[in-house]
Amino acid sequence: MDGAIKILLWSSILVIVCSSIKIPEQLNFTVVKDVKKLGANLTRLTPVSTLSEYSESFGFRNEFIYRDGKRITGDRLLAKGSNTIHFSSPNGGTVVTQYPDPSSNPNEGPIIDHYELVETHAGNVSHVSIGYGGTGQRRIQFIFEMRAVKFCTLQIFIYGYDTLYSN
Repeated sequence: MDGAIKILLWSSILVIVCSSIKIPEQLNFTVVKDVKKLGANLTRLTPVSTLSEYSESFGFRNEFIYRDGKRITGDRLLAKGSNTIHFSSPNGGTVVTQYPDPSSNPNEGPIIDHYELVETHAGNVSHVSIGYGGTGQRRIQFIFEMRAVKFCTLQIFIYGYDTLYSN
């Protein structure tokens, strides 16, 4: 009888723990025709790390890492996403992603304390900007502008913490 009670007790604890875990949001990426329609004040980011190497198939491959903020005890992964775009010939384009969903209330939700972006591309020029939000806020929008690029791979991790007033 004691064994059955212990198993039942452990099952109850497992259910409580599992129900309190929040699953990170999956980021969506949208191709935008006109970056000027996104807003007037874009903040261009500077990479904290760069790597360039040459490949016969793609030419120069460049990797840039961008990060801001600092992870704190008790934070969690709020959102993550990755996307790869291939072009048949070097083209350009703009890709946008944001956290949280734009239709959510901007005054609710967790506070972003850290993000990390890894952008890899074969080609000449790319820029990463923040359209709005950032660390210390409840939302963020990333804008990736690419010119003369054969492919681009984007990976994003956004961390944050819940406040007393968040959902």
